[in-house]
Amino acid sequence: MFTQYALAGAATAAYALLCRYCLRRRIVSPVADGIAVSSTPAPALSADRSQLEPLLIAYASQSGNAEALACRQAKNLATHHAVVLKPLNAVDNELLSRYRKALFVVSTFGEGEPPDNAIRFTRLNKVRSSGTQTLEHLSYAVLALGDRQYRQFCAFGHRLHDLLAARGAQALFETVCVDRMDIAGLQQWRQQLLTQALDTGEFFDPADASDSEFHPWYVSNRQHINAGSPGNAVYHIRLLSYASRAPDWRAGDIAEVIIPVGEDGNTLRREYSIASLPDDGSLDLVVRQLIKDDGSMGLGSGWLTQGVTLHNPVQLRIRSNPAFHPPGRSAREARRTPMIMIGNGTGIAGLRAHIRAREQLRARQNWLMFGERTEAFDFHFSSQLMKWKSQHYLQRLDLAFSRDAGCGRYVQHRLREAASELEDWVRRGAVIYVCGSRIGMAEEVHQTLVDILGQQTVDDLLDHGRYRRDIY
Repeated sequence: MFTQYALAGAATAAYALLCRYCLRRRIVSPVADGIAVSSTPAPALSADRSQLEPLLIAYASQSGNAEALACRQAKNLATHHAVVLKPLNAVDNELLSRYRKALFVVSTFGEGEPPDNAIRFTRLNKVRSSGTQTLEHLSYAVLALGDRQYRQFCAFGHRLHDLLAARGAQALFETVCVDRMDIAGLQQWRQQLLTQALDTGEFFDPADASDSEFHPWYVSNRQHINAGSPGNAVYHIRLLSYASRAPDWRAGDIAEVIIPVGEDGNTLRREYSIASLPDDGSLDLVVRQLIKDDGSMGLGSGWLTQGVTLHNPVQLRIRSNPAFHPPGRSAREARRTPMIMIGNGTGIAGLRAHIRAREQLRARQNWLMFGERTEAFDFHFSSQLMKWKSQHYLQRLDLAFSRDAGCGRYVQHRLREAASELEDWVRRGAVIYVCGSRIGMAEEVHQTLVDILGQQTVDDLLDHGRYRRDIY
């Protein structure tokens, strides 16, 4: 008996380490992957429903929040359930046929769109006939993450709920919608699971997803890097940790900052792509000031660029963003993988971190396309980018400055002009990374990729993790 308990404890501990690795250090390959908590394959649906595996947890995540919550949920439930954790793109009819219960943790991308790691699932379910796709054996619950600033708040979560219901699955309770990781919404999800969904098992404490992971940093340097630009001011902000050993992060990860609002203790949170690596000695952000119609400044950008004084505390946490991590399961594979990076404006932040990571690996098959307003004032990090080009860490550097006389072009125009080279890089296994504004740049770049490569190829790139986006 003691041996059985010891083995069970060892298995639980091993899984906890796996989840921690998943959240903090996981290397994502160009092939879409899933995390199987249970190593035993689930049996096919049969007359004996008791043989079904007890629990599937699937996530759809664009910037890492939904994946982190799903992984935390799986970690806690695994002490009492055989749990399998998968990205939604890895979920199909055959997999769904093996479970009586499933939890879906999904975010909404932009105005009601599915995250990239749910596009394949959504596309396949659009073309299936309902007659042979019954899910009457399945009970499910949906946790929908979103942002009320968008008109289509949590729209993808609602669409997923309706799709499952239309195929005969039974909802355990109505979709729980959470605005920007609001603690009250997460508490509602936890309470619904405890009272209506599962008989045993522990559930993540929503406090784990709130202030408990934030740590004090301070602004060590803040530089206005586009003085004279026709656009709003852009600042390069360097932060240092008060801790003797700063938290680790990878290229593609996100800094979530607590912004104080007023004098009554209210706060809000803002997310920024990290523009540096730990070896640089600081956590760098690139922040553009937002000026509202009434002339006031955005709360987050205003506080970071003007409000907080140098050396005063900034509450910040680093959030893993596996969907935008570097390619390759190993350094050798990463060096052999060509990388195309496309961005505009402050999107240079996430791409700068990736080029630094490629430099550390001595990976030289890199192509950057960057767009801004003017070359004279908006060519952010120009000296560093030109140095990388001279050192051959950028095989190609294509620039587009829309306000310069005789130019008037954007990155999508530069991409179209290089269509044959793009096709060649993709044939050689290139991974495409897009960072910057969703409206305008990212939408136009996506359509240009479809025009050049074809819809099927772009779909395949998305499905296999070779087309990744950190857009806002």
